[in-house]
Amino acid sequence: IATDGSGGAFSSDPRLRRCGWGFVVLDGAGQEVCSGRGPLLGWRQTVPLAELAAVRALLDVTTGPIQVYIDSKVVVKGIHRGASWRHTHNAYQWEEFWKALGDRSLEAIKIKAHTSESAVVRAGGTALAWKANALADELAEEAAREAQLDPDLIAEVRRLDAETAEIQSHLLAMGLEVAKNAPALYGPSSSYQ
Repeated sequence: IATDGSGGAFSSDPRLRRCGWGFVVLDGAGQEVCSGRGPLLGWRQTVPLAELAAVRALLDVTTGPIQVYIDSKVVVKGIHRGASWRHTHNAYQWEEFWKALGDRSLEAIKIKAHTSESAVVRAGGTALAWKANALADELAEEAAREAQLDPDLIAEVRRLDAETAEIQSHLLAMGLEVAKNAPALYGPSSSYQ
């Protein structure tokens, strides 16, 4: 069992970032038993929230104790700290996660993201864990791709960014010119020197 979250094509720009999550359950032979994916809901679009949403969604379709491979250090650490830990970031989402988990046990195992099967095996993981993580990653990427903003809106944001940069550059040049000419503009005893 593995989960993943993705920030999509605009992961580095929080204004444009639209996240997705995915999970996959494989049997011992590596065949898919169950999977799911979806967009991260809400205005805060962060990859750690998408990672947590994936584990939360997984809880809705499984029963009993669960062992899950997660490539997010933040989520694995949060699970290891337990329900009594006071989460300073995304406290509401963590509270909902712990409510959904209830009295079930969940073992979160950190797996390296975006790596080869051989690297996972060398690090002590299994080929099955690598496959599950790779499939969860694909599902999260797909969900993030589907959740992206309209291309016209993205183009407009980029156009406005370029226009803003041009205006800022112009204002900076004017400010530097005023500063150079301050004595001539304000006189030698001016406090603006």
